[in-house]
Amino acid sequence: AIGGILTQIGSHISHEPFFNTSFAAYFVCGICLTTFGFSYFKLTESLTEKNKNTQRRSRFLVIFEKLKIPIVNNLIIVFFLLSFGMSAMEATLILYMGAKFDWGVKEVSFGFGYLGLILIFTQGFLVRKYIPKYGERLVLIFGIISFFMGLGMIAISNSISMMAVCMTLLALGNGLSNPSILGSISLLTDTTEQGGTMGVTQSLSSLGRILGPALGGWLYYRISKESPFLFSSLLGVVALIILITVYKRLPVKGKQNGPT
Repeated sequence: AIGGILTQIGSHISHEPFFNTSFAAYFVCGICLTTFGFSYFKLTESLTEKNKNTQRRSRFLVIFEKLKIPIVNNLIIVFFLLSFGMSAMEATLILYMGAKFDWGVKEVSFGFGYLGLILIFTQGFLVRKYIPKYGERLVLIFGIISFFMGLGMIAISNSISMMAVCMTLLALGNGLSNPSILGSISLLTDTTEQGGTMGVTQSLSSLGRILGPALGGWLYYRISKESPFLFSSLLGVVALIILITVYKRLPVKGKQNGPT
């Protein structure tokens, strides 16, 4: 959403070819640099010297070790699948909306802005309200169902109003599932291993965000314009099946410790 708005601002600053997208890219680069500086100078180590794990291991070995941890490995794979599916959608939505509804960058930017607002509301309010009430397990299942339903319905949407419903379901699903997965992984991991486990989780998520746009674009041009969304929805179904197999072993600590 921010990228789309920045391209509009850039187009008003200069009419040079590709200046608008370059302007957005440099602006985001500045945000990343600022975030890096803040993290480096302001974020402190949460572990004490006593609890630090100082053993050095191969990064690839660490990944395989984390993927051997029961339940945690399922959650890491689910997080990867959701990231893969979400990024495939993000990369092809502007093409899909342009082909089906004649939307341009400006209109799609507002659509992503709506998606962002729902995510903010979901993670800032709904997660805090419903995890203490129902626990991570139930919220996660509901989130993934909403996620794959939203993606699947995009492929059959024939109106902007139906697209709004799809995007709402997608944002709710993504906003509910991601915190539930990360919270569950944290609860299932020893304090001395949480950093490494979260690192592996985010690394595989990043891999999904690299592969997703590439495969999504290939599906869009080679199969059909609906196929990236159907494929991403299928990934959500696979994620749900994985979780169902370990459902009773997923944590509900948020519910146990939260208000009734």
